[in-house]
Amino acid sequence: MDIEDLDWQAAYRAGITPLMVEALLARGQSELLVRAARERGEWFCAQAAVRELCAAGQAEQAWEVVRPFAETGWRRAVVLGADALVRSGRIEEALALVHPDAARREPGRPADELRGWGADLKALEPYGEYAAVLAAAGRVDEAIDVLEPYTREGQLLWELVDVTEGRGRDERVLELLAPHAERVLKARVLERSGRAGEAIELFAADVAARRCCSHNALEFYAGLLARHGRVEELRALAGRDPGVFLAPFVTLLEELGRASEAEAVLHAGAAAADGTDPGDGSGSDTDPHSRHRSGLMRLLARQGRLDEAVEAARPTFGNLYGCGNLLEPAIRLLFDHGRPEWALELLDGCSEELAREDPAWVRSNRWWLMGECGRAREAIAEIDALPAEDAGEREDTTIAFLLERDGRAEQAVELLRGSAEYGAPHDLAHLLIRLGRPAEAVDGYPSLAAQREAEDRRWNRRREEPAAG
Repeated sequence: MDIEDLDWQAAYRAGITPLMVEALLARGQSELLVRAARERGEWFCAQAAVRELCAAGQAEQAWEVVRPFAETGWRRAVVLGADALVRSGRIEEALALVHPDAARREPGRPADELRGWGADLKALEPYGEYAAVLAAAGRVDEAIDVLEPYTREGQLLWELVDVTEGRGRDERVLELLAPHAERVLKARVLERSGRAGEAIELFAADVAARRCCSHNALEFYAGLLARHGRVEELRALAGRDPGVFLAPFVTLLEELGRASEAEAVLHAGAAAADGTDPGDGSGSDTDPHSRHRSGLMRLLARQGRLDEAVEAARPTFGNLYGCGNLLEPAIRLLFDHGRPEWALELLDGCSEELAREDPAWVRSNRWWLMGECGRAREAIAEIDALPAEDAGEREDTTIAFLLERDGRAEQAVELLRGSAEYGAPHDLAHLLIRLGRPAEAVDGYPSLAAQREAEDRRWNRRREEPAAG
């Protein structure tokens, strides 16, 4: 185990994946995660196991799990290890572990090369991490002293706000933020200190005058207004900039018991969009052409009015996929509400143009829904009957899913064990977990070394393909 190996795991979500870890945790397999961390060097297993152990008051055991990872010097493991040590009451050990190294000088006395906007922000991260441990240990003023030299240059301001939250130092934080144009950070501190009105005023004039605000700042402002019940301000802004303000406005109305008013707003917006050109394909949920219909569909579904929810989305089903088409969100919504038969009916009724545009998408979703509707055997027959030119869609992972749904789980296991498909090991592990065989799932999962070798082979093949063509 070394830093490069851990970087690879984190970057590619490799090894035993976060999804597999969640599945194991859901079945009470914390000890199995600990074993995988110790024996296989699995970072995501270690991370989850440490958090579970700390939550259970077993911080000493958590430290022993993460210690080999932290000793590599990899910062994510160092921070997690320091948290376990703090929870164990071993404050000085935690601070020693996370302390910036000697090349970065003493905390509060930065090296000249780390000052100013030319500094490498990556090199400053250890100071923020060190300050966070100080704050967690109750030494908040020391934490601020560590960060203050960098805040003068506008660096580590986010870290300053984060580590001081709920620690009674908001006035000092506001003083340090004062010289900077960090509107969102100032508003965060004002809001948490009970001065929401002042936080809103930081944005109101510029937004009203359409002066430049970043998208992130506008999203924060929308949430701020919603959290403090500013209905009329949100109403005006939602009409002008629905991409940012519509959803918070509708959600606020619903939370206030004014769902019928929210419904009327969405109906009006959907009617206004009818007859306009669909969007550019940037995404069905956020496309201006379907934004109101998407919100209306979900609002009606939350009220149990599924028929009306589907009808609200239906006018978009004739659009090309991605151009304001809400067919896929409608299918997922029906499935989530326990109506896979209805979802399959919607899919089977999609436009011929859409089916021609992306037949693989239509088929894969059809087979998934058939499996969920108790028609897995029929779906397998459809796959077996595919013409030769579509044989690439006959994937082992799809067939294994259908075999499991058809009550033939062992056949699915054997199919996936012998499959060379990229996703087969992952699907096999999840299947074994569902079958109550979690240790078999972990022990049979490809090692980190094997996964890296396979990834290297795939990249080599991709590099060779253009030359071969």
